[in-house]
Amino acid sequence: AAENEEAQALRRELLERIAKADPKNTEYVVALAELVEQDGDLDRCRKLLEPVQSELRHTEGARILGQILAGEGRLDEAHALLVPYTTSRLAQLHDAEAALDAAFEACQDREMTRLRMGSGPQSFYDAYEAADEQEQDRLLQERLLEAIKNDAPIAEARETMMERASIVPTALDLGIVLLRRAQAMPSPEERERELKQAEKTFLAIRGVAGETDEYRLFLGQVYYWLGKQDEGRALFDELLAANDRSFTTLAAVATVLRDLGDNAGARAAIEEAYDKTDDEDEKHQAARRRALMYESLDDEIKWLRLSDATSIENQASLATSLGHQAARDGDYTQAEAHYREGIAAIDKLPESASTLNNSALAYFALSRVSGDRTSFDEALRRVDRAVALSPSDSILLLNAVTMLMQAAAAEVIGDQIDFAAIKTSAAPTYLPYLYHTQAELNDYVQRLKDHQAMRKAIDYLGKALVLAPKETRVYGALAHYYDVTEDESAAAALLAKIDAAGPDVSDEVKRNRDIAAGVDLDRYLREQRENVIQYAEVVAARRTQRDRTFALAGSRLSDQKIGLAALGEAIDADEIVRLAEEAYECSTSSATQQDLIHALLFR
Repeated sequence: AAENEEAQALRRELLERIAKADPKNTEYVVALAELVEQDGDLDRCRKLLEPVQSELRHTEGARILGQILAGEGRLDEAHALLVPYTTSRLAQLHDAEAALDAAFEACQDREMTRLRMGSGPQSFYDAYEAADEQEQDRLLQERLLEAIKNDAPIAEARETMMERASIVPTALDLGIVLLRRAQAMPSPEERERELKQAEKTFLAIRGVAGETDEYRLFLGQVYYWLGKQDEGRALFDELLAANDRSFTTLAAVATVLRDLGDNAGARAAIEEAYDKTDDEDEKHQAARRRALMYESLDDEIKWLRLSDATSIENQASLATSLGHQAARDGDYTQAEAHYREGIAAIDKLPESASTLNNSALAYFALSRVSGDRTSFDEALRRVDRAVALSPSDSILLLNAVTMLMQAAAAEVIGDQIDFAAIKTSAAPTYLPYLYHTQAELNDYVQRLKDHQAMRKAIDYLGKALVLAPKETRVYGALAHYYDVTEDESAAAALLAKIDAAGPDVSDEVKRNRDIAAGVDLDRYLREQRENVIQYAEVVAARRTQRDRTFALAGSRLSDQKIGLAALGEAIDADEIVRLAEEAYECSTSSATQQDLIHALLFR
């Protein structure tokens, strides 16, 4: 490893010398720019590559500079660089996807042949002969999963596919460039022509063609990406009608609507599919998909229990959700046990974007209740690999954003706040507990903006704005970021996007209406009381230390008690003010000041 690092350092030094002596040497300048990109220094990348811009053609330099210029709004130049780079590589991606599918099929055929010929382990045959039909299916599935997990050709094909899938973010950027160029064109004819190019680029990402149901389904999804939501929805409705609203079509449309962020529409479609089928396997499939579209944690657990109990994937998801339930109820020991159970189950399955994502979420939750940094690092590693396998999956991108923002915030905040003590994760929203003056704010904001993980998160959110235009989490994450960084112009632009996209706020509306009407009030009170208990325990434990963690806990405790009052519980207003005053005196900051004002207004 030391020799490798030494060789890399020597290569870097040689490239630096060549680029300095001959800044028009495209081959070596591009090689250096790739290393500089890894450092996160995009400004230097631009300075290195602009002198050779016309010579970049199909090189990685075209991608790097094209994405930089797209971010700067230099759309025509970005377009000229990204088109030649993207076209040939998308074809290579689809070849790699087909090769991976073929490797899976060949592996299953080999294992089935081996078992039929009696070449499998005797323990399998003994168990199979003694089992009923359902258990036989489970045993066979277990053998096939084990074979897939350990198959070298599949592993090799997966790595090739992951390498080729790196083109997808660039293709998305090209599609977004075309979309933005179209929006700026005054002529309706030119605008429509450019939108057609954007449509063609987005469709090329999936590589589907022809008048098939799969093509029409993806075309409807692309219409949403292009801002043509009415046309997209109409295409879905036509597809459902043409197939007599079959189970398969309803389930497929539900999955796409979830990817787009239309959770209410997705739930309606999958519940219709669940209700109309009598087939047990289809019931299980629909319940599994419905669990992914949960309205609440209890709702998710309900649908997971209706899924196939013999499925390892469902067992893992249920264990993770039960961990969330235990953490919500303050039983962190039980939560940790459930999370570890979920991780152990997922790790029995072959690697895929889905299993990587699910295990990343379990590790992420585990890090929150245990305070274990290695669990968080593993979560970040797995979600990063999941995104590499499926770069246009909006769900994966948003899960990665949450973890990347935590990584950036944790590094900027450092040890000033003990997040393990309050059983939560670092996030940009906690920065106001560190600064009070404008100079302090500017310093923290700049450090956050400059952090490589934060830049990556914002890039992912930019893609998610296109891929999931109905998803409130995208707008919420960006709104919080712009609030913390006090970026008013970006916030105004985001508001315009919200007006145009009409994100799905049905869950938030339902929750507020339920609270107002007293529906399920006991659950909301229980959750709010757990928050109060959590912060009260931290306040009691750190009262002698009186550090920033104590101040944050006291300040949040006062605010959570106000939340209890909003749910109708009798609260001592003087106590709330005392908590907020103590927090403010202990650590004067923008956040403790705002929470004190809130407490005084409440009283």
